[in-house]
Amino acid sequence: MWIMANLTKTITTYSDGSLKIVEENKPIGTFGYLLHDFETTYWYETKEGVIPGVSRGYPRMAVGQPETVNTYEKDNKQHLSVEWQEFYKKMWCLAAFGVADLNKFGQIENQFNSAMASNRVITNFSDWINGYMTLGMGGNIVRVLGEGRPPGFGMSYTVETLNSSEPPPDVVDVFYNKPWLWSKATVSRYAKPEEGKTIDPWHSVDPFPQLANWNAHTPLMLISSTGKANMLQCRVQIMENYNVPNPYNPEQIKAYPQ
Repeated sequence: MWIMANLTKTITTYSDGSLKIVEENKPIGTFGYLLHDFETTYWYETKEGVIPGVSRGYPRMAVGQPETVNTYEKDNKQHLSVEWQEFYKKMWCLAAFGVADLNKFGQIENQFNSAMASNRVITNFSDWINGYMTLGMGGNIVRVLGEGRPPGFGMSYTVETLNSSEPPPDVVDVFYNKPWLWSKATVSRYAKPEEGKTIDPWHSVDPFPQLANWNAHTPLMLISSTGKANMLQCRVQIMENYNVPNPYNPEQIKAYPQ
């Protein structure tokens, strides 16, 4: 069932610059939950069949793998204008400090550069300003605009994204009110049941480590040059009731920073 609702949130700014959500309603639209790697057998198909703890044809390592949910547009790498670069850095400041203040960015610049390195999943051997990829992350949500069927590919859903060809929207509004436009970056790993931190018997989900010292999410923009992208339907589960899940196990970071 596809749901319709309306979203407004009242955000109060305190004298110290911190933000707090005071009032919340539900959003208009159809929303989908991005399945964790282990929640779909799609990635586990091997010549021996479906094997727990195996993903994309190789054994899942104890250190884990990023739970990227690809789009058909992921290789159309985004050029981020100065305004979009500042927008994204402010998202990191909101995650770490609760304020969109670039004066604080220097405190997390090394961590940001680590996530944006050319050999990381977000950029895939490009610099982040000219090679930012259109990706989601397992355990997060997207706003579904309809069905899309790119020629020669599997069934897909068209989802809303940020639009790099337009000026950035208000970063505070996106960060607090529109969680379908960015992901909390996740890592899924093989875990033994006796570890006591598994969602299913063999997997656990952790945040990206960059902002661990701030007990904060690593935000990943969902952005394209058109404001929409296509994701395989096998990775998107249409939600009957809108909610913003905490994508980690255990729930190490709250679904919204307070």
